[in-house]
Amino acid sequence: MVARRIGQLAIVAVALCALSAPALAQTKVLRWGDVVGGNHPSVEMITRVSAAAKAKSGGSLDIQSFPGGQLGGSRDMIEAVANGVQTMVTEGAANFGQWVPSISVVEAPYIWRNADHLVKTMNGPLGEEFNQQLVERRGMRILGTTYYGTRHLTTSRKEVKGVADMAGFKLRVPENDVFRAMAESWGARPTPMNFNELYLAASSSSST
Repeated sequence: MVARRIGQLAIVAVALCALSAPALAQTKVLRWGDVVGGNHPSVEMITRVSAAAKAKSGGSLDIQSFPGGQLGGSRDMIEAVANGVQTMVTEGAANFGQWVPSISVVEAPYIWRNADHLVKTMNGPLGEEFNQQLVERRGMRILGTTYYGTRHLTTSRKEVKGVADMAGFKLRVPENDVFRAMAESWGARPTPMNFNELYLAASSSSST
């Protein structure tokens, strides 16, 4: 196993219909999903935001957390938000590339100097341009971005010390073109896979 310094960005997207004003004296329930679970910082963020929203709204805003892929995989939840079935989702920027192709570059490897560089860019004109395109093309709005940290290359058997060790290596990657291209540039054989299927795949040697 070897760590690679590749920044990960997650986008918190919300269906536009969820932004409409709720009726008086009614509790507005917002369903927020994420594929990661446990005590992952992304999930803890949802918990903190939910508590703050409930306190500041006097209990009229109830943000419910659904971590660990409870509402489906990455594509399932993005589609659900786009269709208004689910309210919010935290997902990697590249997974929105089917509607805004240019946003995929945000998750390309080695393009960010640090977390501040990434967040400043996404809070600036470029991030606003991505946001407007997503609103126009799919009716979703980017509420904010969060830095996941350094991406790691994890293997179950083979030790990887350099790019040469990746030749012909079967590697599970998220279901988008950016990560598939990254793996191919290393000489690996990428297998696009839903995050929720990773553990079983690794256990059965579908992914190494």
